[in-house]
Amino acid sequence: MGFQAPGTRGEKLVSGTETIRIFGRDVPVKAKVYRIENLSVHGDYEDILSWLGGIRQPPKQVLINHGSPESSQALAEHIRERYGWQVDIAEMDSPVVIPDPQ
Repeated sequence: MGFQAPGTRGEKLVSGTETIRIFGRDVPVKAKVYRIENLSVHGDYEDILSWLGGIRQPPKQVLINHGSPESSQALAEHIRERYGWQVDIAEMDSPVVIPDPQ
């Protein structure tokens, strides 16, 4: 495992927990878990900005729903600075209004 966000099952596994709650049940961890620093399967913000640059018509809204609060905020700022788009960060248990595509 690489980076695991605080409060996630992944972080608990990396921390050596003996059980993980899945679908309301505590399941024993029988796996050996190794942490590999500096390895991620996610693109960094430059990769994401490059991908966004391929969008021909600017979206009405960009919603960030992944990452730590600090990294989500940093990505939102990069998107606003580079593209001038409206960017919001999803919050746990808060509804999101998706704009009408019309």
